[in-house]
Amino acid sequence: MNALRTARHYAEMVAGMMAGMLLLEPLWPAAATASTTPVGWQAMVMATNMSLGMGAVMLLRRHHVHNTLVMCAAMYAPFVVLLAPYSAGWLGADAYFNAGHLLMLLLMLGLVRWSSPTQQPTAATQDALADPSPASIPAPAPHNTAPIKHRRSS
Repeated sequence: MNALRTARHYAEMVAGMMAGMLLLEPLWPAAATASTTPVGWQAMVMATNMSLGMGAVMLLRRHHVHNTLVMCAAMYAPFVVLLAPYSAGWLGADAYFNAGHLLMLLLMLGLVRWSSPTQQPTAATQDALADPSPASIPAPAPHNTAPIKHRRSS
């Protein structure tokens, strides 16, 4: 993946995450996002909002469901890992959220940067998905219909 394509892909995902947070936050009950709610729950609500927004962008861009789910897992992983240091008192709530976001963005960048080119949708795949009519599906290659001759070993 070239640098410009990587940057564009990354920016699209971050925009999807931000849209998810802005659009989905009001849909949660007030108890799920209140300041009295445990920080771990607040982080999971936020990660869910980001995952839904980013996942929608990735699926609209015709990424494989597997890659979309892996990227969504990158939304949760840093917050889950940092929950232990937060619970132990080594991190405050602000540090927990800031470190979680930083690690999440770095993890996403790593996944985007080092993803296999074979996992990216090809032009042929995009064409087939765009036009699923039977006419767009290539006919199977003809095969030899001659009977199979077996050789006897002596």
